[in-house]
Parts: sequence; C-alpha cells; structure tokens
Amino acid sequence: MEAVFTPKGVTPIGPYSQAVKANGFVFVSGQIPAETDGKLIGGTTAQKTHKMCQNARAVLEAAGSSLAKVVKVTVYFQNMDDFKEMNEVYATFGANDFPVTEARDEGDLLEEGVHNVHAAEEILQEDVMRHISLHVEHAATARPLNVGTTQAEQPDQRSEDETLAENIGSATTMVEPVFQQNPLGDNDHTFASALGRYWYMGPTSSWSFCRRVFAMLGKRIPDAAPDPWHGPDRGAFHLQWTPLGANETPDVSNLPPLDYALLLFNAAKFYLGVLFLLIDEEAFIRDIHSLYENPVEKAGSSRHWFAQFLLILGYGKAFVVCNRSRSPPGYHYALAAMALLPDQSGLSPDPIQAIQSLVLAALYFQSVDMRVAAFHHIGQALRVCLVEGIHRHMPEHVVDVEHARRCNTVFWVVYILEREFGALMGVPTSLADDEITLKLPSQLDGSADAMNMALHVQLSGLTARIFTTVYGSGGGPDGSLIPNTQSILRDLARLSQDLTDLLRAQFQGSVGTLWTLSSTCYAEQTQCVVLTTRPLVMCALQMHVENADTKSSETIPLTPPVRSLLQSCVDSAQTELKMLHALAEEDLLEAAFSSAFVLYLLRVITPSLIQDDAWCNNIQDILDKMIADGSLVAPLRKVELSQLEYVMAALSPDKRNQTLSVSGDSRSLPADLDCSLSDDLLNNPIWDVFDTDTVTGLLPEELMELADRLDAEFVPVSS
Repeated sequence: MEAVFTPKGVTPIGPYSQAVKANGFVFVSGQIPAETDGKLIGGTTAQKTHKMCQNARAVLEAAGSSLAKVVKVTVYFQNMDDFKEMNEVYATFGANDFPVTEARDEGDLLEEGVHNVHAAEEILQEDVMRHISLHVEHAATARPLNVGTTQAEQPDQRSEDETLAENIGSATTMVEPVFQQNPLGDNDHTFASALGRYWYMGPTSSWSFCRRVFAMLGKRIPDAAPDPWHGPDRGAFHLQWTPLGANETPDVSNLPPLDYALLLFNAAKFYLGVLFLLIDEEAFIRDIHSLYENPVEKAGSSRHWFAQFLLILGYGKAFVVCNRSRSPPGYHYALAAMALLPDQSGLSPDPIQAIQSLVLAALYFQSVDMRVAAFHHIGQALRVCLVEGIHRHMPEHVVDVEHARRCNTVFWVVYILEREFGALMGVPTSLADDEITLKLPSQLDGSADAMNMALHVQLSGLTARIFTTVYGSGGGPDGSLIPNTQSILRDLARLSQDLTDLLRAQFQGSVGTLWTLSSTCYAEQTQCVVLTTRPLVMCALQMHVENADTKSSETIPLTPPVRSLLQSCVDSAQTELKMLHALAEEDLLEAAFSSAFVLYLLRVITPSLIQDDAWCNNIQDILDKMIADGSLVAPLRKVELSQLEYVMAALSPDKRNQTLSVSGDSRSLPADLDCSLSDDLLNNPIWDVFDTDTVTGLLPEELMELADRLDAEFVPVSS
C-alpha cells in the first residue's frame, strides 16, 4: 500500500494517514469540518459539509483521484435531519447520481469503541456531523497499482495516442448522447435569416451563441420577446469615410496641443497594455515632436504614421473623457485616420508602418463593435506580414538586429489579434502555426514585456486549437467532445503555471507590473475556459428545454465529467466577472458579457452549480459603469442580457416573481447620463483590489488550484 499526504488536508492525530492507496483503490477517512491544523470551524451544516468536501477533495487529488469517483460514503450525524442538507452540498462536488451512502447517528459511533469517544464528545459539543469516510476508485488512467508497488515502478509503455483513444472511449460511455457532439458546429442553426439576408453563425462567436440561444428559446416560447438583433457588420457606431487621394494633403488643422497629445498617447499606452508594444515608443515620440514642428510636411510624407497618431489620439480621448453624445470621444481623429489607411494595392513604401496602422484601425473598429471591419483590417495586416515574410525567422547576421526585433514584435501582435478577432467572428485562423518559424519574444530577451507577450501568444494559439478541436466539424461523430474539452483545459492549466512563474519572478510589490501582466492575460485564460465549455452549456440548455416540455420539475441529470466541466465554466465566469468588476474597462466588455451570458443560462439549468449571486451585481455594476462613462456598446449588451433573463424565467417557474438582476429600462439607449471627466488615470478601483487578496483566482496559488482540479477531475473513468 502507499500512504498519501497533502498539506491541504487535515493533519491526522496519531500514527495514521490521510489516505491510503491499495489494490487500485483509495481509502480516505476522518474527514471533519476543520482547518488543516485540525481546528473545527463554526457555521451552518451546509458550511461544514462544504469544508469537509473541500478537505476530502484535496486528499483525493493528492492521491490522483477525485470526488467524482467516490463509490461509497459513510456519514456520521449528530442530527439525522441534516442528511438532506448534506446531500445538497455534496452534490455540488460530485454528481447527481450519488455513490452508495451509509448514514449513521452519533449513538452508533459511541457504541463501537472507546477509541472514538473523545472525538464524539467534541463533535457533540459542536453539534455538527462527525466525519465522512470515502472509498474511491484509483484515478490512474494506465492501470490500477498492484499491492506493494508504486506507479513509478510500473511505467506505462503505451503511446499517448493509445491512452487518448482509451480515454475517449471511456468518456463516451460515461456521458449522455447529447453531450457527445458539439451543437455549435454545422447544423440547422449554422445560418440564420434576418434583416433581409442570411447570416453565418460562427461556432466560437459570442454574438452567434447569443443568436442561437434566442432562436432555440423563441421556438419553445412563442410569446417571448424577439431577439434584440443587431448585425455584426453594423455595431454600436458606424464609421464611413472617403479615402484620401495619393496627391491630397492630410488635414492638420484640428490637432490638439502637444502636451495634450502626449497625455492621450500615454493614456492609450496604459490601457492597451501589451498590444501597445506594436509601437516603437522612442521613435514615435520623436515623430510626434517632428509633427508639431512642421505638421503639413510630416503628415504628408508619413501618411501611415500620421494615421497611427490620429488613431492613438482617438483611443486616448475615448479612455480619458466621459461621453455625453451618441459618438465616441475622439472619433473624428479616427475618422480622419481611416482615410489614410493602406489601400489594397500593397504598394507601401514602409510595410511595417502600413501593418501598424492597419492593426490600430482594427482595434478601433472592434472598440465600436464594428467586428466585420475589425476582422477585415487585421486580416489585411496579416497578409502584409506574409508578403513581407516577417512570420519567418530573420537571422540577425543577415537582417539588421533592430529591424528583426521590430518585425518580431509587430508580427506577434498581429498574430494575437487575428486569432482573437477570428474567435469573436467564429472563423478559422488564416495562418497555421507550423508555417511560423519566428521566435517567441521571450526567446529573444527575458524582460517582463517579452514574457507577457509570449503568454498572450500561447493563449492565442490555444484559442485557435479550441476552434479546430472542440469546435471542429461539430466535435466529431465519435463522441470526442468531452475528451477534446479536457485536453484543452489541461493545456490551459499548464499556461496557468507559466503565468504563476512569471508573476513570482516579476512582481515585487509593483502594482503596475501586476496590472500589465495579469489583467488582460488572466481575462483571456478564463475566457478560454468559458469558450471551451460553452458547447456543453448549449447541450445542457437543449436538455433543460426538452425537460421543460415534459413539465418535469426535476433538474437535468449530469454525469461526473460533464458536471465537472460545467462547474469549471461557472467558476471561471464568476472569477472573471469579479475581476472585471474592478477593472470595468470597455475593452473587456465582451469578456464580461460572454461570462454573464452562460451564468444566466446555468443559473436556471443547473442551479446547484452556482453557490451565490454576487456575479449578478458584478455584471450590473460593470454595465452601469460603462454606460455612465458613455459606452456605446454596453447598452446593447445590457439589452441582450435583460432579454435572456426574461426568456429564461419562463423555463424556471419558481423564479418568475424574482427581481431581475439586469435592472432598469435596458431596452433603450440611456440619455442625460450623470457622469464626470475621468482624466485621472489612477482613479481606478483596480488598485484597491490588487492591494488585497479579494480577486479569487488572481494569485498564483489560486491560479494553480484550477489546474490541479482539472488534472484530477477531468480524466474519464473506465467502465
């Protein structure tokens, strides 16, 4: 046999182990509602059950297993009336179909022997359950451990493909047929007719997911209000311009004072974060001073650079000025910049400048919800990269070192955005990773910026792999949706470890460093979890709707793999909303909307997965803050969430009379909003949050908790 110990579990008193692995089983006993030092906690029965399950989960994970694999539970009660409440809490850690359970009262325990008397007296004083005894199947995917040997002594000689094939087969037998194939792939809902044309419902697109959900619910609930449809080609604001002729001189009459221009430049740098590495800051500042010395000459001779400058002014003004009109602050700068963008001829005297201007234009289009225009422009930027060969490694003994490094940074920014915008549109990437020979930024230098960029690159690459695996061809007819989902989440766990290592190495009390390295990067990680598990949410919604048609009041049954994956979706979405509540920046609106959307669905479908409704207040505050600041996109998202909540109420009769969390008149755009200028960039609640430990999942240890749980829980159980 093999003893198991983890510092996350309760330390045994006496010559005993927390758990023992023997003959292919894990034996766990003595799980009490206590901290790791053995000190009992107070609270309700539910709180104490939750603590015991946490302790048991920690021990089981250390043994390579999980609560989802429990086959027998023995529970000792002081009050048998607590049995129902205990089961409700336990179900949130395991599965709907409970293991074999034996419930005993404290009287039985006292009669079994004096060695339990002291413990029984202590628990009687606390008026809580005594302990849970768990017997679990060993979670090793290779084969059970033989008595007296360790896993290291029995190496698994099979290939990874053979192991994956076994896992796929095992998982397929464990889950309902509806969860075996991605419903967001090719089917009758792939194309929709609206606004006089047909629309492609891209599988990874949050916009398309919203439309698919409303279409499904609309068929089941005829009297539901119609989908608040808005096409991806015309967002919250629409820009139209006429390209400036090659012989025409750009207008420089409306430039702001130099000091204010530099303020807007720094505001854009602050908020764009790692993406601003696209700009060579030192050279750009020199060019700004050159522009103000001779505006007409500089704007005329450097049209693509001038377009970048105008777009940065537009960004900066949008970030620091509260909006009271129907147009975003600084849009006139962006409009002037669009007229200077590279045309389709590809004849640019400076390709790098052309790429940079296209990237900034794409970012601006995305910020005003013009997603099709954003995707087109980032696609054009990528094609220029390919024509110029900057996706390939540039030997520094052949190409100038500074030029090679600038090309490296520019390409990876394009790579990140092309994959991000592609996922938002639901279309595959235009360039396969095996065609890229360029080194990662972190391979060229060890700076925090380079490491941060490398993490974003890896996350973007993972997003592309999500499209080809989880969403590829509907998840595959072989029922590989669950294994593909598990595979992606394990990769994400490894990236979490990389972020953990980076934070530990670089963060030494500087809030600015933590802001730069964690805010957008961590938001992307949690969004990857939501994106990966969203097909399962749609599967669950289909089951719930069919269940509602039968007038059944029972919640849908979920097998352990599905329940664990949906729980990871809930946890990630709640964590992201908690963090974004502090950030409340418009460039993170889509992430907030996507997380809130799945939570509104799962709150009705499987309410036991969501322990509290704090996320409702978070999304409410996020939207209200953005609307008060003049966001043109946030009101649209609020309408959609409000409509979803109304429709889902019809599928949850017991919640019809509850106050809806997305409150207010969200069906029309706000007017006469009370807001003030936000020129002080440091007036942001994120500083208070980062100074505490209140953002669940932000600290390295909390980041890795998800990775540990995925490794333990997301292994299919052999039949």
